Amino acid sequence: MSRRAIELCLLQVDDLYGDLISRVFEVLLQHGRLTYPALLNHSGLLPKQLKTGLAVLIQHHLVQWYIPDGQPSASYEADWEAAYDLVRSGKLLSTVRDRLGSTAEKIFSSVLLQEYTRVDEILKAYGEKSQSSPSTHKTAGKNNVKPHSVNGEHNSSQSEPQHSKIALKLQELIDAAFLMVVHPSHFRPKADNITEAENELTGPTGLFPTKLKAVEKLTFDSNLRDKLKEWRYDAQNLSGFGNTKKRTNGVMGFDGPPGKKRKVNGMGISVIDEEPLSRISSQAILRVNAEKLPVTLRNKMLVRLVQHRIGRPCAQLYGAVLDEASRDLPCCHPNLGLSALIDADDEEVLLNQSTHQIAGKTKDKIDLSASLGDTATNHTSVDPMIHPKKRRRRLSSDEESIDNIAIHEDDDDRINGDDDYLDRPPQRTSQIATHENLVQQNLLLLSEHPYRFLTHHSGTASVPETWTIKYHPLVSRLRLIELENIVLNRYGAPGLRIIRILLEKGKLDEKALGAMSLLNQKILRSILTTMNEAGHLELQEIPRDNNRQPSRTMFLWFFDPERCRLKVLEETYQAMARCLQRRRVEKEKVQVVVDKSLRTDVVGREDELLSRDEREVLGRWRAMEEILLGEVARLDDLVAVLRDF
Repeated sequence: MSRRAIELCLLQVDDLYGDLISRVFEVLLQHGRLTYPALLNHSGLLPKQLKTGLAVLIQHHLVQWYIPDGQPSASYEADWEAAYDLVRSGKLLSTVRDRLGSTAEKIFSSVLLQEYTRVDEILKAYGEKSQSSPSTHKTAGKNNVKPHSVNGEHNSSQSEPQHSKIALKLQELIDAAFLMVVHPSHFRPKADNITEAENELTGPTGLFPTKLKAVEKLTFDSNLRDKLKEWRYDAQNLSGFGNTKKRTNGVMGFDGPPGKKRKVNGMGISVIDEEPLSRISSQAILRVNAEKLPVTLRNKMLVRLVQHRIGRPCAQLYGAVLDEASRDLPCCHPNLGLSALIDADDEEVLLNQSTHQIAGKTKDKIDLSASLGDTATNHTSVDPMIHPKKRRRRLSSDEESIDNIAIHEDDDDRINGDDDYLDRPPQRTSQIATHENLVQQNLLLLSEHPYRFLTHHSGTASVPETWTIKYHPLVSRLRLIELENIVLNRYGAPGLRIIRILLEKGKLDEKALGAMSLLNQKILRSILTTMNEAGHLELQEIPRDNNRQPSRTMFLWFFDPERCRLKVLEETYQAMARCLQRRRVEKEKVQVVVDKSLRTDVVGREDELLSRDEREVLGRWRAMEEILLGEVARLDDLVAVLRDF
C-alpha cells in the first residue's frame, strides 16, 4: 500500500468517524497486523477508548480480525480498500436509484450506514414507517379511530402489501449483487481466509501436501479459488438464501415448481411468481457489496467508447448487452488475495446469448433503423481492381443508358393493368431489414472492430450463433486510452507521438526515435527528459564493454504501460487527498456559519434565521464544496479504470 493511499484513507475516516477512530486506523495502517496488547502500546489510548474504536471499525468493515489456533488474543488488520470505498458511497446510491428505484435506494442507504443489517430489522423498520405515515394518522384522528384499524380493531392486512414490497426490493438488491449475505470470511483478512480454505480442502488431518504433481497442484489451486469465491460472493447459497432466478447458458431461465406461474419482466427474463417473503430468510444478515460499482462504471466506459468509435445506436445496443451480461455479476475480478497466476481466470467470458434472444430484449427499446448506412442503390459493383477513371466512365455510361431507356418509354405504361407501377419506389427484399437482422449487423460490426468489443461464435443447424465478451483486452484498451490522454494533456502531440512509436516498435535509441517521430533533436531531447523525470518513460543503459564509459554505452528509451499506470495511480491518490484537505481548510474558515446552518431549528429556514452575509458565505462554501467533491468523483473514475476494472 502506498503512502498517498494511506493519506487519502485517513482523511476519509477522520472526516466521517472522528479523531479517535482515525487514530486507531492510522496505527494499524502504519504498523500492519497487530495484536490487542501491541495495538494498545502503539496507540497510547486507554483500553476503553481502544475497544470503542475497534468496535466501530469492525462494524464498518474497516478492520479485519482473526484468532489463530493456540493464541489467546486476536490479530487486527486494517482494510484500506474498504476505507477507500467510502469515497464511492454517493455513486453507489445513485446507481441503485437509477436501476432499482427510490425505495431500493432507501433500503440500500440504511444498510450502507449500519454496514450490517438483519433482514427482519429492515422489514420491521420500514413496516413501522408505513404504518405511522402522517396522512394516515391525520385521517384517523378526525374520526377518533386508531390508525390502520377497522371498527376500532387493528387491521394488519394493510401493512402486508408494503411488507411484500420491501421484501421484493430486498430480493432485487441481492439478485443485482448490490447486497450480499454476510459470511465469517468477510471479517477475516485474505491471508487467513486462504489458510482456512486450505485447511478445509486438506481434510480432517489438516496436513498440507508439500509435494504435489503439476496436475494435482493446478486442481488444488482451482478448488482453492472456487472455495474462496463461494465464501465471498455466494454466501446466500451456503445459508439457504439463494436466488430463484437461474442462468442457463448465460440466459435467465425458468426453473421452479410446476405449480408456480411464470412472469416475464422488462428485459424478457422469466422469473417465478411467488411470494417474496418465501425467498428471504428473516435471520440473514446483509452487507453492502462495494465491488459492484466498478462493474457499472466499466459498462459506462465501454458504451462511451463504442459511441465515440462507432455511433450512438450501436452504443445503445452494446449497453443493453453489457447490462444483461453484468446483471448479477458481483465484481469485475475477484479480489481473493491469491497470486496473480492463480487469481486470474483463464478467460473472462461473461455473456453467452444468441442473436434472437438479444433482439427480443431490445426490440421495443432501441431503434436501430438509422444505425447503419443505406445499401448502394446503383447497380454497378465496386471492383477494387478497376482503376477509378474507368469506374467513373462505366458509371456515367450506365446513367446515359438509363436516361435513353426512360426517353423512349411510352407515357402510358401499363403493366398487368397497374397504372402506378413505375411511380412506386423500388422495394428490394434485401433492403427491408428486420430488427433481428439489424441487431446481427450491429453485433457483427462490434465484433469486427479492431478493439473486439464482442466475439462472434458461428452457429450450426442445432446450435444458434452466440456472442461473448472478453473484458481483459477491453480494459487494457481503456487504460491505454486514459494514459494517452494524460500524456497528451501534459506533453502535447509530440509526447503522444513518442509514446505510440515506443509501444509499436519497442526499445529505441534517441537517433532512431528522432527519425521516426520527425522531431527536432533539441525538442525531442527536452520531451524525453521531462517524461523520464515524471516517471512516464524509462531509460535502459546497455554497455558495449566492461568499462561502462558513456561513449561506449547504448541508451534505449522504452515505455512500460504498467509502470506508467502505477505512477499515474499514485498521482491520482495525491490529487484526491489534496482536494479533501482543501475542503477541510475552507470549511474551517466558515465553521461558525456552517454549524449554525446545520442546527435542527435552522434547517429549512435559512432565509429567516440567517443574515444576508451569512447566506452569501454559506452559498460560496457550498459552491466550492461541490466543485471539490465533483473533482474527487472524476478522479475516482480514473482510479476505477486504472485499478478496479
